[in-house]
Amino acid sequence: MRRAEAEFAEALAVIGVHAGKFTRERQSAAILDAMRREDIRHPVVNDGDYRVWDSYGVRAWPTLILIDASGRIVARQEGEGPYAELRLRIEREIAGATQKGGFAPTPVPTVVPQEAPGLLRYPGGLSAAPDGTLYIADSGHHRVLRWRQGTGVTGVWGDGSPGLRDGRAEEARLRDPHGLALVGDTLWIADSGNHALRQVDLRSGRMRTAWRPAQVEEAPLGPGALRSPWALATDGDRLFIAVAGSHQIWLLDLPRGSLAPFAGSGYEALYDADLSRARLAQPMALAVGQGRLLVADAESSAVRTLPLEAPGRVATLVGKGLFDFGDRQGSFAETLLQHPQGIACIGGALYVADTYNDQIVRLDLTRGESSAVLGGLREPSAIASLGGELFIADTGHHQVLRWVPGSPRAAMVLG
Repeated sequence: MRRAEAEFAEALAVIGVHAGKFTRERQSAAILDAMRREDIRHPVVNDGDYRVWDSYGVRAWPTLILIDASGRIVARQEGEGPYAELRLRIEREIAGATQKGGFAPTPVPTVVPQEAPGLLRYPGGLSAAPDGTLYIADSGHHRVLRWRQGTGVTGVWGDGSPGLRDGRAEEARLRDPHGLALVGDTLWIADSGNHALRQVDLRSGRMRTAWRPAQVEEAPLGPGALRSPWALATDGDRLFIAVAGSHQIWLLDLPRGSLAPFAGSGYEALYDADLSRARLAQPMALAVGQGRLLVADAESSAVRTLPLEAPGRVATLVGKGLFDFGDRQGSFAETLLQHPQGIACIGGALYVADTYNDQIVRLDLTRGESSAVLGGLREPSAIASLGGELFIADTGHHQVLRWVPGSPRAAMVLG
């Protein structure tokens, strides 16, 4: 819709209708915060009781409904279809309305004033190096920071404007980056908004685009279609990628330079099966621990596990289905999360950023039990472990915290 709004600014009025699935998503304050985060300037209706949804016969997220100048519904699109088709239909409606007369293109006023920028804005990704260096995806500022205790910020990649541009640190551009991973002297970046994988040579400081399929927005599901890569995890010379937009885990073999789906059929569901047949639901975080890959499956409010090598099966540790979520701890069978977006392993425990419940939950992988261990956060969305400590992206509070498991509170390190 951003492309349509920009291209037809004087003739197209966009009104968002948000029918939230999760409890958090039905809160007006959370919707306003999401609008600020995504820089949405058109008005959005909070359709928490699904009245607008039902009146228009909507069946799926997202659904686009095109209404002509006389108020008639002239087109409907379920799912993320090609922009070219939408563009053509809008052009036809504008031409028809203009021909009939009485149609006066007028710029649509924008809404949602943006808050004053701070050092961080909605940080959404972390990676900690053994020497204590922390890399931070400052997602709302479209950049990546390098930080060290006692020294502060020692490097910045991205000029703060959204875009796709390679080169020196100060001239490079990203768009809503999230997942980060270190492999030797290379920092890998899941450049979510560009549907791209970027890499930084930490010796020269230069950024380059490693993988971006041509016109990925128009590509059908399949090889070459990276849709919103969100999280990264390394296992030796292999890079696992949580591709949230196609509900899959992909694998980049670094020596060979080959990129291909590793797990997930591409259909959204919580369904355990062999790697290629299993169904995931918007995977948004990855961690390697205890000889397996652990996945935060956000839309099913679940934590999944799969082997690091094929063949094998996807299994569910915590979670029940796409519409089963809440805030409950106990045995894994009883545990309910709400849209988790971050995970990290320390020993025999998995720490989960229980994002829409504003807390960190500990999963004891030996005993099969969960417990809430740190609250007072606001939509935490990334965790990185270093030694016995955790760094937490307290995203809604625009800060990064350091926390020692078992201590009563976390300390802010940047924000």
